[in-house]
Amino acid sequence: MLNYQKNNNAEMHTTKDGTKIKITDMTASHLKNTISHIERKSKSGVLVQYADDGENGPYYDEYVCFGEEALSKLNYSAYRDELARRVKSNNVNNFRRMPVTERPGRLAAYTVLHHFAKG
Repeated sequence: MLNYQKNNNAEMHTTKDGTKIKITDMTASHLKNTISHIERKSKSGVLVQYADDGENGPYYDEYVCFGEEALSKLNYSAYRDELARRVKSNNVNNFRRMPVTERPGRLAAYTVLHHFAKG
């Protein structure tokens, strides 16, 4: 489960164990893995749940979204932009920009960041 939220103007990420950290404090490898996870989830579907205790009584609804809507719900751009910012400012070692091609069912990103181990 991927949980994203904004908190006091800082974008927060919740890890598997429930720890909340700022996206800017995530390691480069954690950012890369999260980006890959979001891309996979956008293809397989993201369950969106709504609940409200409105004037007419409790309300609950859910639906599954895919593609660009799923990427948006999971705030893909915040993770991608943070990693790209680090690459641009040379704060990340062993990353290089790779061109992206259009693929059916995928949102074309401006760049794909790919990790290369030191040889």
